Amino acid sequence: MTEVSTGKSRRRALPDATYWQAVGAEMVGDRLIYAIVFGHVIGALGLALMLGQPERLVYFHYASIWLRAVALAAMLHVLLVELPASVMADPRRPLARVIARLPDLCTPRLTASVGLVLAVVLMMGSFTAVKTMLPELAAFHWDSPFAAMDAWLHGGVDPWRLLQPILGHPFVTRVVQINYTAGWMVAVCTIPAVVGASRRLAPLRQRFFLTYLFSWIVLGNLAAGFFMSAGPVYYGHVTGDVLRFAEQMGYLSFSDGMAHSSFELQRTLWVLHEAGRTELGTGISAFPSIHVAMAMLFALTGWSINRWLGAAATVFLALILAGSVHLAWHYAIDGYASMIAVTAAWFAIRAWEGRRRPC
Repeated sequence: MTEVSTGKSRRRALPDATYWQAVGAEMVGDRLIYAIVFGHVIGALGLALMLGQPERLVYFHYASIWLRAVALAAMLHVLLVELPASVMADPRRPLARVIARLPDLCTPRLTASVGLVLAVVLMMGSFTAVKTMLPELAAFHWDSPFAAMDAWLHGGVDPWRLLQPILGHPFVTRVVQINYTAGWMVAVCTIPAVVGASRRLAPLRQRFFLTYLFSWIVLGNLAAGFFMSAGPVYYGHVTGDVLRFAEQMGYLSFSDGMAHSSFELQRTLWVLHEAGRTELGTGISAFPSIHVAMAMLFALTGWSINRWLGAAATVFLALILAGSVHLAWHYAIDGYASMIAVTAAWFAIRAWEGRRRPC
């Protein structure tokens, strides 16, 4: 950007050619991320046309959620970082100082991050489209084996029963439900926006986004398609055994009609699944858990920045993992598999980056 003198004051002019060249260079550096997203979008289109279901394509369904999340991240940055610094620098006019600094915050990296956000919005839309089409390609054959494996790993007991003495209290369950829905979605949108815009986090950017895409595409679409399972909540629907998780669902029914109720959301998702409709968050597939995959990615990212963020993100991971089982969304092995796969992808990408880096 250029500055133009106007007497005693200076005003910042519109970005010049050098600025946009820098934006272009930043976006070129993200080209692999764009290529993967483009490939997935085209793949979803091809699958929808092959199945004769173009109405499944919902590429921009998540745009409004991302817009609110990015606005929240920007507001938090101004309130928690810029405003306190301005108060320290000029206690008499802190807001004026914040406003004056806004053009300086609009770096080429920040502008380039808009492209990353738009790419991820498209990817999440195509992910949902593919997820809702998976039952057209494979039946739910893995619930019984996964439930049996889950019990075997946990001493012959379905793991939700091990969590029930701790989490099985209405107030605690409500906290878990809100964190699992609203808390997770805010993290899934704001953290990529921050990583995409931050110059300080540039060394982690490509690794973060490649692992992010790996989680959604390879785990959430490909692995889910090979190991189609519906999860404990729908166990009776897909196996005919309506008793195995009936007690768990009976407990969770207390939240029916409440905001962020997993019980109500699960019922709605099954209705949409049977109707063949594609909406926000639709599609039935349990293995592996994308909720846990994202939380694992955030923990790995946090530990790569500092131990305090790492510790906080690990607590979040533990809550999401426990919540996925307690709320009957997942078998425990869905989360375990996601944690192992995401960790392997993270370190494999880090090793690949090390080989590409010039000596």
